[in-house]
Amino acid sequence: MANVRIEVNGQSFERWTALSVRVSFSEMTRGFALEYFDELLVFGASFPINTDDEIKIYFDDTLILTGYVDYRARTLNGDSYTCSAQGRGKCGDLIDCAAFLEQPSWKNADAITIIEQICEPFAIDVSDETYDAPTLQEFTLDLGETCNSAINRICRSIGSVAFEGGDGSLRVIKSPAFGLVALPEASGVTEDSDTSGVFSDYTVDATIKGRKGHRKAKTHTRVTVTEPSATRYRPTLIQADGPGTEDFAARRASAERSYSVGQSLIQSLVMPGWEDLTGELIEAGYFVQFVYPPFEINALRFMNSVDYAVRGDGQTCVVELISDKAYTPSELELLG
Repeated sequence: MANVRIEVNGQSFERWTALSVRVSFSEMTRGFALEYFDELLVFGASFPINTDDEIKIYFDDTLILTGYVDYRARTLNGDSYTCSAQGRGKCGDLIDCAAFLEQPSWKNADAITIIEQICEPFAIDVSDETYDAPTLQEFTLDLGETCNSAINRICRSIGSVAFEGGDGSLRVIKSPAFGLVALPEASGVTEDSDTSGVFSDYTVDATIKGRKGHRKAKTHTRVTVTEPSATRYRPTLIQADGPGTEDFAARRASAERSYSVGQSLIQSLVMPGWEDLTGELIEAGYFVQFVYPPFEINALRFMNSVDYAVRGDGQTCVVELISDKAYTPSELELLG
């Protein structure tokens, strides 16, 4: 069982009674919720948790979250009271706030450098794990665009993914999978199928911009890829700036189809603890060979998120599995 440690404003906080932490590969920030014993309601002490407090959460020696308290609630009802707090990692500010920079556009700039400049006002470090991020010929922030949106646009153009590390830094990685792990037997399995985001026809309009002042400013190439599992007509059109070739449009359409289909079937596994079969912490971003005869499943799946929970002496987690083909570098560089 992992030893859980919480620090608030640099001081050890031990009066918590329940805790949950969410780590999702597809989300830019991490999140937490906790219940705690607030002596202020009983003894008049002056050390409650307040909004905007800095918080760090450790599982053994692993720093799992570094961020801030966004929400706090205290309720006193007769002789009973409840206290709770919720918050996110430091990268939560990138989701909420606009990318407001004096220089809103770049030409022939290193992609990671642009991301670093977007994150710098928020004191968020950027970890470059792309090994060789390309130079962007041109990139311009949209008026009022959030940092999260701008960073995701950059990552898609260089075939990478950005997500938050436990130390609150923004990790920009080339490969969305860290390896293969083996999980213990789940105590419960839920399968959800949602095809509302799956379409029968994925049409990509690939645009190539002409020279400034040229009579033919843009050319369009349209390619459609169909999804065999679709049972009725449900088309979608994606406009994508790119080379304007049929090959590009076809690959982009295939990537859009793979991504949406890959997210349409989710298995949620309730695990009796937080460790895999090697004793390591179960973490999002890994593959697992999931075998579950009651649902006739024997397939390679991707661990998209992990929700950790601890209450009393019990620790459980919920692992979300999606298709192993939902994320691949070739798809990510086309999604935009």
